[in-house]
Amino acid sequence: FSHDSKLLASAPYDHTVKVWDAATGSLQQTLESHSDSVMSVAFSHDSKLLASAPYDHTVKVWDAATGSLQQTLESHSDSVMSVAFSHDSKLLASASHDHTVKVWDTVTSSCRQTIPTDASISRLSFDSSNLNILTNTGCIKVDRPESSQELGGKGDRQGWGISRSWVTWNGQNLLWLPPDYRAIESDISQSGSRVAFGCHTGRVFIIGFSSAILHAA
Repeated sequence: FSHDSKLLASAPYDHTVKVWDAATGSLQQTLESHSDSVMSVAFSHDSKLLASAPYDHTVKVWDAATGSLQQTLESHSDSVMSVAFSHDSKLLASASHDHTVKVWDTVTSSCRQTIPTDASISRLSFDSSNLNILTNTGCIKVDRPESSQELGGKGDRQGWGISRSWVTWNGQNLLWLPPDYRAIESDISQSGSRVAFGCHTGRVFIIGFSSAILHAA
């Protein structure tokens, strides 16, 4: 849904995005510039823009009212799985199977930041400060320089995270996970105090942490 709750976007496997009137159910726009199936859609917080992430390695940004294509962002080397706008609608984040998160300027279309990740991220969103990206594998710090730059590394990770066979704290390996407990899907609670894992064994488990202990240490 758009943040004003007036529109709904859907992404079928037919390479289109459809935009609907949420009150009447009438079709408002059919967006047809994709060359592959779309995995994620997101409205900007001012409800003026719509971003879509297809399998074709691009991110497209549309005018939500008219359906006109505004930008095609081309820097990922693999499928894009999730997109999200900052709360001020000035930034757009995209997470790809190429194990990066990219942060884009929605006005200039420039890539402001490229953040390497240890695993593919399937969900992401900005926190209300627009300084952190919350993902299903942990929290990533956003840098907001005046010029584009490539950043990344363990120092950009904040709080609890998940990296392959490890639970991490601020990017540092902390708790090793045996093979039967490694996630094929994972998530971090909004408070950052709990980590959930869904495993190939069919087991789902949740670990709660107290960061106060780590700060004291």
